Formats: sequence, structure tokens, C-alpha cells
Amino acid sequence: MREWGILVYLEQHGQATASELADAFMVTRTLISRNTWRLIQDNLIQSQVNPNDRRIVRLTLTVNGQERVQKVFRQVQANLKTFDQSHNLEMLLS
Repeated sequence: MREWGILVYLEQHGQATASELADAFMVTRTLISRNTWRLIQDNLIQSQVNPNDRRIVRLTLTVNGQERVQKVFRQVQANLKTFDQSHNLEMLLS
């Protein structure tokens, strides 16, 4: 669940450091590092080291990650639309 939250956070904010994500999710950097490592391995996010300060590593969505987030958003919208139509039909039949 946190991995999905990280993807959504990066979609909304564009980029973040592990510290920013840890603060946003109120967890340790160690936990965020585990989650982001999996997302990097799945090619959903990428890390970019700041050339002026190698201690700063920015995380961003890959194209694959952007597509995954958009696909899930579209599916949720479709499900909500179907639910709303079903609910309206149910109300008419009551």
C-alpha cells in the first residue's frame, strides 16, 4: 500500500527525496528506502543524484510509473462511474 502511496505522491509532487517521503508518510527513511528500492527494481521510479551535492537523491516516476498511475486512476474512475450508474438504477427501481 505504501508503494502505491509513493507513486501517487510522486505523481502529484513531481519529485521527492527519501526524507521528504518519510516525513509525508510518517515512517522511517529505512522503510521508505525498502519501498523505493522495490519500485526502482520494477522500473516505476528512478533516482537522480544531484551533481552539486551527491547526498541529495531525487526520486521521480519513470514513464512506466506514470503509465501505471494513470491506468489505475482510469480504472478507479470507471469503477466509480459504474457504481454510480448502478446506484442510480437501484434508486429508480425502489
